[in-house]
Amino acid sequence: DGSPHLSRGSKQGWQKPEQILGRDGKRIVLNNFWNFDTKKWDSTHAYDAPGHEGEAHATSTLAFMLERAAGLVDGLVVYPDHLRKNLERAGELYFSEAVLLALVEAGMARQDAYVLVQRSAMRAWSGDGAFKANLLGDPAVAARLPPGRVEACFDLEHALRHAPAIVERALRA
Repeated sequence: DGSPHLSRGSKQGWQKPEQILGRDGKRIVLNNFWNFDTKKWDSTHAYDAPGHEGEAHATSTLAFMLERAAGLVDGLVVYPDHLRKNLERAGELYFSEAVLLALVEAGMARQDAYVLVQRSAMRAWSGDGAFKANLLGDPAVAARLPPGRVEACFDLEHALRHAPAIVERALRA
C-alpha cells in the first residue's frame, strides 16, 4: 500500500526513525510527503536534503500516523452497556478532576486540593470506601465544599456534555 515500515535490526530491535523505508525498499527522505489521494509517499525533489539523508520529515510522519489512526476508528462499534460497566469498575475516580477544580474554585491552593482528592481516591482504589463517600467524610473537603457541591462533581451527563460535538468535529476532519 506504499506505507512506510521500520527496518528490522539484528540485536537492537527496530532502528531509529532515519532508517524508515518505503514498501519498495527506498528510504523515506526529508523532502517526502504522504499523499492522501494516492496513499503513497511523494517527493518534491529526487534527492535527499544535504545532511538529512534518509530522515523522514516530522509532518509527513504525522500525516501518515493520522491516516492510520483514522483507519482504526473507521467502522468502530461502540457498546454502551460495556462502556458503562467499565466506568463503574473505575469507581467514579474519573470525577477527581471535577472535585479538584471545585476545591480550587473554592479558594484552595491547587497542590493542597490535589492532596485531598488523591487521599480519598487512593483509599477508594485500595478498597477503603467509595470515592464520593470518602470525600464527603473528609473534614478538610467539607470545610471548602458543601455536600451538594461535591455531589454536583459526580454528574456524568455534565462531564460528557461536549462529547457529541467533539465526535462530530473529529468525524468532519
